[in-house]
Amino acid sequence: MESFIQDIIQRQGSIYERNIVTQIIQSLITNAKKEEKKEIVLVIDDLDRIDPEHIFRILNILSVHDDFCCTKEHKFKIDKTILVCDVENIRRIFHAKYGSDVDFSGYIDKFYSKEVFHFHNEDEIQKCIADQILKIKSKTSDFQSDRYTYKGLEFILQYLIKYGYVNVRTLERFIFDYSMEDKTVRFNDMVLTVVNSPALIIFEFLKRVLGSSEDLLSTLLSISSNKIYVNCNHVDILELFIILADLPNNLLRDDKQKNSYKGVSYMIGAYKKNLIANIDYGTLSDCKVDCFGLLYDAYLNYKKHFVL
Repeated sequence: MESFIQDIIQRQGSIYERNIVTQIIQSLITNAKKEEKKEIVLVIDDLDRIDPEHIFRILNILSVHDDFCCTKEHKFKIDKTILVCDVENIRRIFHAKYGSDVDFSGYIDKFYSKEVFHFHNEDEIQKCIADQILKIKSKTSDFQSDRYTYKGLEFILQYLIKYGYVNVRTLERFIFDYSMEDKTVRFNDMVLTVVNSPALIIFEFLKRVLGSSEDLLSTLLSISSNKIYVNCNHVDILELFIILADLPNNLLRDDKQKNSYKGVSYMIGAYKKNLIANIDYGTLSDCKVDCFGLLYDAYLNYKKHFVL
């Protein structure tokens, strides 16, 4: 009997395993708790980033060790275990593995004793976006120095981050290695210099951050479902993109006639080559223009009607 028990204790991979390594860990943790008189917390970070095959295996192992042999103590004398992850990623991985009809909440509830804490840091992230834009390395000299480009990027990036399409880590590492100094685009017989148009600079930037034209288009369409309506804080977005959004109607004509996009009146004036419109702000109060719907229309027309 004693030989059988020792075989189980020494067997690698057994939940009852208590070999020399386990004993050393238990001893170190026990001594640390006595000396510091503090709880020992095991933190596992980025659980949702490991191989999906291992995620649920790890959860099961942790749950078994938490009440080891019905002693109500952790096998390694740990007081608390904290799992850091995006629980929505875990949910998606679970459904991909077991099917969309399988109850995720009923499965995951047994692995935690406290309610899942949802960490929201969007407000703090948005505060640092402005500084991060200025730090982006680029082959196009000081593309951030233009007020329209800077404000437009700041506005759009805060929502890309808020809805999970971009993270701050991506921006920190991003190098805008696309030189626009001599790049031009053509619409009918009109040639525009990309670097002179904040809207085109922003689109070229976002296309590279998100990976492709198709990704940018689908992202803008997806965010537009949240209905972020234009208000007095978004006038820069209107001025920058309304000409492109309404391109099939205005055809970049420089006549004195007013144009209208979803109830907002505007004119193509002196800044035609910059694609910046003169907005009749008196028409804003009576209409609802979704900012990302505007961006979607603008980029769709840019792709469709401009020749690079």
